[in-house]
Amino acid sequence: MLKSIFCLSVCLCMFTLPSLAQLTPQDLKEIRTVVKEEVEKIIDKELTPIKADIVSLKTGFARLDGRLTGVEKQIAGVEKQIVMVANFVFALIALIVLAVGIPQIILAWRSRKNSASEKQIATLIHKQNEIISALTEEVETLRVKDSASEKQIAALIHKQNEMISALTEEVETLRGKVLSSLQ
Repeated sequence: MLKSIFCLSVCLCMFTLPSLAQLTPQDLKEIRTVVKEEVEKIIDKELTPIKADIVSLKTGFARLDGRLTGVEKQIAGVEKQIVMVANFVFALIALIVLAVGIPQIILAWRSRKNSASEKQIATLIHKQNEIISALTEEVETLRVKDSASEKQIAALIHKQNEMISALTEEVETLRGKVLSSLQ
C-alpha cells in the first residue's frame, strides 16, 4: 500500500511540474484574446436585447412625442373654439340688451313727449272752459240788463262759438300729433 501511495504521489508531482512554469508573453496574448472573445460574445449576447429595448424605447418615445404634439394641436383648436363661442355669447348678450333696452328708451321718450302734449291739451281745455264760463257770465249779465239787446247777445254767442270751435280745432290738432307720434 505504501508503494501505491508513493507511486501516486510521484504521478501527481509529474502533473504539477508544468504548472509551475512561467507564462510567456505570447501565452498571455492568447489568453487575453480568448478571454476577450468570450467576454465579447457574452457582452454581445447580453447587450443585443438591451440595444433592441433601447431602440424600441426610442421609437416609443418618438410616437408619444408625436401623439403629444397632436394633442397639443387639438387643445389649441379647442381653445380657439372656446374663445369663438365666448365672443359669440358676448355678442348675443349685447344684442339682447340692445333689443330690450332700445324699445324701453323709445317708450320712455314717447311717454315724456306724450305727457308734455297731454299737459298742453289740459291747459288748452282749462283755458277753453275759463273762456266759456266768462262768456256765459257775460251773456247772463247782458240778458239780465237788457233783454232788448238780443243782437248783442247773439253776437256774443256767435263769438263764443267761434272761440270754442277754434280751441276745439287746436285740441284736435294736438291729439292728432300725439297719436301720430305714438305710431
